Amino acid sequence: QGTHQWALESFAAVAKYPSAQIATQDVFRSGAIKSATDFQIYEEVAGLPGLDFAYTDTTSVYHTKNDKMELLQPGSLQHSGENMLAFLLHAASSPKFMKDAHQAKQDSTEQKKAIFFDILV
Repeated sequence: QGTHQWALESFAAVAKYPSAQIATQDVFRSGAIKSATDFQIYEEVAGLPGLDFAYTDTTSVYHTKNDKMELLQPGSLQHSGENMLAFLLHAASSPKFMKDAHQAKQDSTEQKKAIFFDILV
């Protein structure tokens, strides 16, 4: 899920293998999924905008004692790492990131909803 327009647009522009689904964010925000993510504390308590990433292959064991590294699909960490490195290098070199993050914290994120999805070719 994403709550920061600049971060979403930047991630899509610089990530080597960007992938996102608005449907996932909508279902999660509806309360249909009775789970939480690590990102929620930053968003809901601290009011910080950002991006949330999760693996969805083994949701039945997510955040349980049965959640193990061995359950990750081969290449998942490499895929995420390549995307994150490109995005973090971009964000770290951009004065716009902190300026927009501060402004986004003051603005209502509900007023700036975005629609995003993958296109398979």
